[in-house]
Amino acid sequence: MNRNPENRIKRLFIPNENYQKNEKNFNTDIYFFSAFREFREKTIPSSELNGMYNIVKERLFQNTMEIINNKHYLSDIINFIDGHEILRSFTYIDALYNKIEDLYNIGIDTNIFEARRYIDENSDLKYIRAIQDLYDSYMSEMYDGYTAEKYFKIYQNNKNSRFFNKEKYLNAKKDMYDKAEKILRGKTPDEILQFFNENPIYAKIYELYEIKKKAFADRNRAASPESNEVPPPQPPPESNRAPPPESNRAPPPQPPPAAAAPIENCPAAEIEVPSDNSVCKNKKEYRKLLLAFHPDKNPGCKELADEKFKALGNLCDEVQNKGGSKNKSKAKKRKSKSVKKRQSRKSNK
Repeated sequence: MNRNPENRIKRLFIPNENYQKNEKNFNTDIYFFSAFREFREKTIPSSELNGMYNIVKERLFQNTMEIINNKHYLSDIINFIDGHEILRSFTYIDALYNKIEDLYNIGIDTNIFEARRYIDENSDLKYIRAIQDLYDSYMSEMYDGYTAEKYFKIYQNNKNSRFFNKEKYLNAKKDMYDKAEKILRGKTPDEILQFFNENPIYAKIYELYEIKKKAFADRNRAASPESNEVPPPQPPPESNRAPPPESNRAPPPQPPPAAAAPIENCPAAEIEVPSDNSVCKNKKEYRKLLLAFHPDKNPGCKELADEKFKALGNLCDEVQNKGGSKNKSKAKKRKSKSVKKRQSRKSNK
């Protein structure tokens, strides 16, 4: 009878080519994973067993995350990991378990604002399907059936949300303005300021803030000399001003003309053709410019490159022609000398 514990662990291993995703094989991987960790604490495993462990470890992690992502409720995820405690030896799964447990303890059905804030602070949780569905339901519930005041206040802090609806936001702002205008009509400065103290959200709208500012100044003017007036509060940010009516709205300022965008794949556009032919005397620089202006090197502006290529060639033609005539005269002299030498040799013979 074979009592070698390493061989017993090896018999639990399922190669990838024979592996099929089902509950039985998943439990077998868990048993192999747990038995190997216990064996490793007592003795050093062989390299072959270590290789098997690495395969099972990677496979077990992927299958665990797939099972978690297919769960529809947080309680199901917690119960699944509790039933396979060895899975918490994975650092990521352990951290994920702790975050889900914290989120569940917050009160996912009662404290939806706190739960949504917790998910926003731990964005990696949104990769879990159950949590993403939960977050989407929070966002959709948050903006339905609210009064204009509450809707306006929520959107002040959620303008970057993908659920943000600017049209609803502006409608809520208009409803608040109409409501406040009816309430404040004919009121004294003290009554106006009392209204804003009880409903500070209304002062976030610029037009209503102007009413508050005027009431503040009127009250101070009546209560004390002008020299002792208390300065009015600072206005809200420009972004919170209600848009003026279409008929009175000034045309938007025209943006300055945009600079010409650089041409892609066109290095010739950044280099100018020299004004003099001094570059033609330097072969290295001349060849460098020819290469820069070559159409094949400028696929984005072949016509421009071809023009500059020809212009550089025409500029250097004169210098090259002079050099060519000198070379031809030297070649003729050498040829005449060689002819004379051959004739003298024949005569000597």
